[in-house]
Amino acid sequence: MKIFYNGNQAYQVVRKLHISTFDPRRYGVNRTDEDAYMSICRLWKDEHHCDHVLRQGEDFMLCRTIKDVKIIE
Repeated sequence: MKIFYNGNQAYQVVRKLHISTFDPRRYGVNRTDEDAYMSICRLWKDEHHCDHVLRQGEDFMLCRTIKDVKIIE
């Protein structure tokens, strides 16, 4: 399991994908605007049960937020 830190927040990286994976034309959508890319990205995020997407260079990381642990005594 890969852990990625963004500031003080830790994320479990579920999958790392190149930006070209989210090109709407690959899925039969004849638009290349930001909203079309975001819709494809959201579908990937939801399919992998992730709650966050982080960008690192030309790659996107589909992530799950690691919550702070509460110790109950």
